[in-house]
Amino acid sequence: MNQNLIKAVITQLNCEDGEIDSTMRDIRNHGADGGFSGFIYHSETCQFARANMSAIYGQIKDDAADFGVDPLEMVARFGCLRGEFPAFEIASVIHDDMDDATRNDGADTVILNALAWYALESAAHSFDN
Repeated sequence: MNQNLIKAVITQLNCEDGEIDSTMRDIRNHGADGGFSGFIYHSETCQFARANMSAIYGQIKDDAADFGVDPLEMVARFGCLRGEFPAFEIASVIHDDMDDATRNDGADTVILNALAWYALESAAHSFDN
């Protein structure tokens, strides 16, 4: 797992040193939708995803290769996206090349949130290792 992404997640969580282990355990046990500081509001998750997109997408590509699947198709199957967004729309958000429809219907916000939550959960799972 990308160490810079783990550090970015920990910074975003804004945990005290003594709280990191228990917070990461809670994330592993309950998932990102359990509500964790810095990853609750779309204003937080969208900013985080945009600021860390290179590391997030790099991790997605690594994980997809491990599973033998296309990275964009893997993202499209994230549970929080419920299969509502095609790979080309996800790619447009990842590469910051969205059309007006993607922006106007809020798809970019939903996809960016999913990417931030992916980073959070990935960091929590790797933190255990």
